[in-house]
Amino acid sequence: MKYGLGGRQGSGRQMFSWVHIDDVCRIVEWFYENKEASGVYNLSAPHPVSNEVFMQTLRSRMHVGFGLPSPAWLLKLGAMFIETETELVLKSR
Repeated sequence: MKYGLGGRQGSGRQMFSWVHIDDVCRIVEWFYENKEASGVYNLSAPHPVSNEVFMQTLRSRMHVGFGLPSPAWLLKLGAMFIETETELVLKSR
């Protein structure tokens, strides 16, 4: 973000269900205090946003005026170097 690389990733239409760190901490605390809780829990936001909107929001909060978009081919190239997949960014996962 600081270096102008905070633009949309791929098409920017991927949906992102963000969760604030304070909410994550509260749910961990709740699980610690409620030992009877069992099963699978999914921590997610009630209103997901697109990658483009999420990146715009991050830039705004960090007072960064612009962000160069990262096309899918560039993300795939970078993923090869760090030996990972681009699915998490490009497929709303």
